[in-house]
Amino acid sequence: MNHHHTHFVLKFPQMYGIETLKEVLNSEELININHQFNIVGDLIFFSIYDIDNNSRKYEKSKKVVIRTIGIIEGTYLSVLYDSQTAEYLESISSSIYELERNFRNLIEIKMLREVGPMWKNQYLSTGENTFDRRTGRKDDIFKYLANPLDDYNFKNLSSFVKENIRKNRNDILEKLEIIDKKLDNIKKIRNGGELLEVTEDIVGELNHLKVSLSNTNDLFSEDIYTHIKPDLVEEWNRVYDYRNFWAHNIFLMTETEYSEYHRLSQRINKKITVELTIDTLLDSLNFKEYDGVVRLTISKYENEVVQCEIKIKFCCLGKYFYVSKLESDYLDIYYFFCVLFKKQQSFIEKINSTYFKNPYLSNIFFTQNELFTEWLEQITEEEIQEIVKSLTEEYKFSVKTANQPSEGLVTVNEDHHKFLKKIFS
Repeated sequence: MNHHHTHFVLKFPQMYGIETLKEVLNSEELININHQFNIVGDLIFFSIYDIDNNSRKYEKSKKVVIRTIGIIEGTYLSVLYDSQTAEYLESISSSIYELERNFRNLIEIKMLREVGPMWKNQYLSTGENTFDRRTGRKDDIFKYLANPLDDYNFKNLSSFVKENIRKNRNDILEKLEIIDKKLDNIKKIRNGGELLEVTEDIVGELNHLKVSLSNTNDLFSEDIYTHIKPDLVEEWNRVYDYRNFWAHNIFLMTETEYSEYHRLSQRINKKITVELTIDTLLDSLNFKEYDGVVRLTISKYENEVVQCEIKIKFCCLGKYFYVSKLESDYLDIYYFFCVLFKKQQSFIEKINSTYFKNPYLSNIFFTQNELFTEWLEQITEEEIQEIVKSLTEEYKFSVKTANQPSEGLVTVNEDHHKFLKKIFS
């Protein structure tokens, strides 16, 4: 196992030297790290590395080293390499393609369905902030592809989102109510200076509202999106800042910064997948049922924003199993089928290659009744125990069972031995 390590180059001002560095690195506060150094001319090259492989303790010690040395006036200190930062940036690199790709795809599909193929001419501007990703490339295949949002980089994509998602009827009505209250208060104002100040404030808000509405083509965010709300704009902008650490190969990234990126990217991706679930499996309906050997029901409900609930029913070993999950998305359907049919390798490979990255191919689950029937007839008690444990513990599904559809349901608790006794007694 590799230890966390950081390499520095250092040049002290006069009056300080290698003994100063030794004093810092050998302090009692840094007992969980070790070090190595070498003097080349008037430069000191040194490395620190952790002893117990504890990332949080190591980062704390690393900050102590940087502050203690850096506080000496006239000191030149640079990070040459940091293994923790390298791990964070590698993780961002592996996630940013999916995050950005999913967001572009969601916007493009929604606009294509709502407006039609000419949506890009109506809503996308061209200029110094757009980039031609097709001309000048060696292969001619690119000229046959639309992908209009790929002419926008990450930052400009944020501008498009700001212009086309922030326009929300409820927000506009709230702003109009605020302006209306201020107009009512004008009647009570007797001071001329205060009256002028309030009047200018109202005019400013009206102008801001006018600008907000002037760029609309009678299409508001709620016309396009069911789950996503205008607060996504701020989240996308914050993720952009952390994404730039990766894009510009930042010299040092903290665990706090990486955790915030991870939290934001997960939050945004979840919003995208829920929106895609509603668009692919529900369309404009509140409820949809897909009947078969494995019956799948999708429904929408309101909980601050519109969410999805998945309910799945199947029968094996003479029992009916009811699997459900709130605040779900199409990936939860994928995970369910992966768990239930994990030994059907060809089927798993097929959904990995199709549905996992494309929820619009959900019909793959509704054409497999023969395969599903055959497998459900083969499942053993031990296998169903493993399946239930994986669904409840790993993927946070609720699982209930009954002898017949009309019987009272028995909730599957975390003690699976008790659960099996209830099922198979």
